[in-house]
Amino acid sequence: MKTLFEAIKKNKTIIIVIGSLTILAAILIVVSVTVLNNLNKPISIEFLEESFIIHAPYETREVKYSTVEMYEFKAAYPNVGVAVDAQVNNRVMSGIFQNEGFDPYKLHIYSNTEAYIYFYYRGQAVVFNLSSVKETRECYAQLRERIFGENPEPDMTLSPTIKPEDSQS
Repeated sequence: MKTLFEAIKKNKTIIIVIGSLTILAAILIVVSVTVLNNLNKPISIEFLEESFIIHAPYETREVKYSTVEMYEFKAAYPNVGVAVDAQVNNRVMSGIFQNEGFDPYKLHIYSNTEAYIYFYYRGQAVVFNLSSVKETRECYAQLRERIFGENPEPDMTLSPTIKPEDSQS
């Protein structure tokens, strides 16, 4: 036993390096598992009295209804552009993207849903959808109701401060 302690004293540097590498490996595993689990997080929306919250893999964003300057529903797949800082897999794209129509914008979409909601608020563009065209359309109807009140006009949209290039692609 005495020789073990003597060996430890002589090789403190090696033990510190091995310990540090073990801690670093554990941190990397935890971060990797967290990021991978986050990609499996569904995109959802929560309607509150004064605002709505978009829950997505990349971020959770709360938006006050009163700050929405423009919004619209598109029954098409969005022109995504290039990922600037994003989490992407074959099911979900979530993060900061850029295309010809927008400066960097937030995108949270299911890859297989051919519909999306685009809105603009406080100088930021956000594009999102839910897991089906039906859910996305129902979400849009909820937004209209909460922004305009009980009985919104069927084709009424807020006039845009900024209009993207043809984002229907």
